[in-house]
Amino acid sequence: MLAQKTTPPSADPLYETDRGFRRERPIGGTRWADGSVILSEAPFIRAEPPVPHPTGATRLPRSRAKVQVGLARLFTVARPIVLEGCPAAWAESGAGARIVAVRWPGVYQQRGHGLTLLGFMPVTIAVALVTVLLISWLATGLADPRAREVALEQYAEELVERDLAERGWRPVGPSPAEGSGPRILDGAAPPANLGRGGEVVSERADLEQAAHRLQRLQGLTLLLPEREFHLDLSPGAITGGPPPTGSAALTASVVARELSRFPQGSLAAARFRRVLLCAGLAEAGRAIPSLPNYQQTLLLDVGSSPEFLRRLVHHELFHFIDYADDDQVLRDPSWDALNDRYFVYGSGGRAMRDPRSSYLTHEVPGFVSRYATAALEEDKAEVFSFLMTAPAELTALGQRDVVIGRKMAAVKRQVGAHLPVLDAAFFRAVERGDR
Repeated sequence: MLAQKTTPPSADPLYETDRGFRRERPIGGTRWADGSVILSEAPFIRAEPPVPHPTGATRLPRSRAKVQVGLARLFTVARPIVLEGCPAAWAESGAGARIVAVRWPGVYQQRGHGLTLLGFMPVTIAVALVTVLLISWLATGLADPRAREVALEQYAEELVERDLAERGWRPVGPSPAEGSGPRILDGAAPPANLGRGGEVVSERADLEQAAHRLQRLQGLTLLLPEREFHLDLSPGAITGGPPPTGSAALTASVVARELSRFPQGSLAAARFRRVLLCAGLAEAGRAIPSLPNYQQTLLLDVGSSPEFLRRLVHHELFHFIDYADDDQVLRDPSWDALNDRYFVYGSGGRAMRDPRSSYLTHEVPGFVSRYATAALEEDKAEVFSFLMTAPAELTALGQRDVVIGRKMAAVKRQVGAHLPVLDAAFFRAVERGDR
């Protein structure tokens, strides 16, 4: 319990001590606690600079009182308490007639401890500001879908590169220690013909030059496995191993030459990022020459002949373009409509392994090769591969076979729609031999 003083010690209603502001004299019939009570939760708001009173009290001019009371109302829950009254000595000074004390229920300062606590309204305003900034930041990202898509692609690419590195697939890239020229990084297969020093150096140089060319013109990374690998895919496991340096160099040179026929950087939209050269590539134990679209990577066996490899590169490239077009390759009603209404494709390319099935032929009406009858996606890829490697022969075949002619036009439209630089002018340049 707080005792009540019966006689005021001073004629001034408020004065300041080292313990705070206290009031020991009633005004308007209100009696406050005695001098032992510190009104620390009701500090006095003063003018700046304060006007001292001889007894130690502080007087607040009327204009400043209105401003500070308004601020108090804004930042506190309770309304400020305005104590009317002014001692005669103050009034005679002509400086004002209002003394103000403001109750701060949530914002107070305890003298001697340096403790400051924030009230409800300051915390609310601070939270609101942070929320607005956070929402603005999120809205910026959402307002630019392309920026968000790029960020997701970069994150996915980092995960893929980490996965490939764990499998031992190492890039062929530039070496700071050897200047600006490229080299094979650690992990590449050691050459089998170490005794022929000059020839081995030449093979490695050819491989490095092809890797550098692929990276510079199309942004593609050339990879070599440092050990045997095993991929658990459907319908069968994919296996392979490190290739001989000479075979890898020859294959890399063909790949770089064929892909350099396209305008620089034009293949990026096909989501084609890497080429892995390996030996003994097989699916479920059966040898295969290639495998497209594994983690945006083309797997190539180095055992293919240069003639077959030229067309194989373009065949597999079309699979990348076809998939990037609409994220699937199995359905295309407009393409199906080009075939005879009773025609049904086979069981897929895996069911037709005879190398002779990929030869250009006029023996199967409506198809450029027997392999093209295996599946819709293989039909498209075969047409594109012959457009790039045998344009004159294919044009002659298309003039005799209306269906093949329509398929040639359909492939050009699809490629040009997804990769605009590969337009009609590009294919005319291919026909002339300029590309």
